[in-house]
Amino acid sequence: MKKTIFSLLAFFACIAWVAAQNNTHTGNQTGNGNTATATQAGLANLATDNQNGNDNNSTIGQDGDMNKAKSTQDGDGYTSTITTTGNGNSALNYQYSGSGDISTTTQTGDGNYSWSAQGYGSGNDAEITQTGDLNESTVGHLGSGNTTDVTQTGDENTSWHEAYGDDNTVSIEQIGDDNNADVRQGSDYGYAGFPIEEFSNGSTANISQEGIGNDAFIEQTGEENGADIDQLGDGNEASISQRSATALGNASNANVADIFQEGDLNTAEVSQDGDFNGSTISQTGDMNSATVGQTGDSHSSTITQTGNGNTATVTQSNN
Repeated sequence: MKKTIFSLLAFFACIAWVAAQNNTHTGNQTGNGNTATATQAGLANLATDNQNGNDNNSTIGQDGDMNKAKSTQDGDGYTSTITTTGNGNSALNYQYSGSGDISTTTQTGDGNYSWSAQGYGSGNDAEITQTGDLNESTVGHLGSGNTTDVTQTGDENTSWHEAYGDDNTVSIEQIGDDNNADVRQGSDYGYAGFPIEEFSNGSTANISQEGIGNDAFIEQTGEENGADIDQLGDGNEASISQRSATALGNASNANVADIFQEGDLNTAEVSQDGDFNGSTISQTGDMNSATVGQTGDSHSSTITQTGNGNTATVTQSNN
């Protein structure tokens, strides 16, 4: 009897082990000239590619266990590439209602998550590279000619970028752990029951973080704005807002803001509401604080802090 029980347990254990090895791929193609390639090595990986349109290309490669990859293309001439090495990673590339967009996601490590969506335009390019564990990245493009490059090296970093408009460029680089970067160009929200859209066109934003626990935020609406945040150290906070705070639908144009932080626990904030304003904040040391608020047109501010525990506040307007 015992032999029978042990034999049955071994049999069912063998079945479970074989089932766990099964990788799964699901593909759907509607249209002409579409190409899909999926390669999976490991245990319990899941790959899905959906193509509706013409001349789309999807490539999925997964090496490891329990990874999930999904490519959805609804339009013409899209290219989606997902490459994953490790365990428990998740990647989604979503392209719709347009043409010629490119999405590239590369994950090396465990438990990483990426989500890329591009729609209602053409010629957008999103690239996400994650090396490490438990990183998260989200990129959304609504418009044409937008470019985003995200690189995360380390563990538990988070990045978010959304662009409403055309020809915006964003670069996010995170080296270390627990860093957070958030870039918003244009917006799409409701007010009093009506949808309001504020677009950003031809703007540039760059965030570079090296250290632990840094936080950076950039918000832009309007034309040809530029923003740059560089953080080297731990626990720094930086924020740049270049948009109208006085009226919905208004925008700020041709503003430039730069924040540089080297050290720990520094805080910097720039707010520019108007056109042709410029602001630079440079902090070297620890626990410094700088705040700049400029309302109107053609203001300029420069703050340089060297040392520890310094505080500076600048407020300028045309009134």
